[in-house]
This record gives sequence, structure tokens and C-alpha cells, in this order.
Amino acid sequence: MKKISIILLMIVAFTSCTKENLVNTTTRKADLNTNTKAATQPVMRIWYDNGGSDYGCIKGKGNCLPTTDIVADKIKLINNLFCVVKSANQPEIIHFFKENRDELSLFFEKETIDNVLNGTFVVKDKDENAQNERFILFVLPSTGEITSVNPFVSK
Repeated sequence: MKKISIILLMIVAFTSCTKENLVNTTTRKADLNTNTKAATQPVMRIWYDNGGSDYGCIKGKGNCLPTTDIVADKIKLINNLFCVVKSANQPEIIHFFKENRDELSLFFEKETIDNVLNGTFVVKDKDENAQNERFILFVLPSTGEITSVNPFVSK
């Protein structure tokens, strides 16, 4: 009888521990998901262009995304992107975005790519500034408003 009582007590103890761990694990996952979402929100900066080679992104809330460091296996893609954009031929740019959509989604939001493909955004570029950054600008053609700026630097 004593053995049965001990066994029952152990079962109850293990069951309650498992239940508590399950609740804590669920709470922890929710916390991690919230923290992950917050951590993935980019710190936006303000785009400025004073003419010449005096342009870039400065602190403050604006439309300029964090600078992307281009690693060796993506340099060709980004160099081709800048060549196509420099041509200012929007149908060619749209074709490039369509053909390279998956790879470009590593650098640009899906919505931005969709807006290029449907003609809502015109894509422009700016050559290297004093900090060796190159920029892709997404512009509303009707107003000339720059909706977002993506700086790139080769590593």
C-alpha cells in the first residue's frame, strides 16, 4: 500500500511539473515571437541629397533603410541591378525585378517589389557617396516622392 501511495504521489508530481513547464514554454515562445518581431523592425533614417556627392542617410525617422553589406555571392546581382537601374529604362528594370524576384527579396520587401512590377514605383539609383554607399531609390512617378531608399556597400 505504501508503494502504491508513493507511486501515485510521484505521478501527480511529474504531471504537475510537466503542466507547468508546458505553460511556461508557451509563454516563453510568445515572448520570443514578440521580441523577434520587434528586433526585425528596421531602424529607419532620413534620406538627404544636397547635390554633388553630398547625399546619404542620417539619424532620424524617415524613409532610408539600414545599409546592406553586400557579400561576395550577391555582388554580381547587385552590380547588375545598378547597371539596369542606371539605364533608366523602366521596362528593362521591371523585367530584371521579375526575373530576379526571389534573390531581390533578400534586399527589398515583397510589397516594394510588387510596386515595381505593377509600375507604382519607379526605380532610381545614386552612385557611391563619400562613405562608399550606393543607393536604390523607389519613387512615386506621379509626385516624385521618394518612398524608400536602400543603401548598399560592398564588403
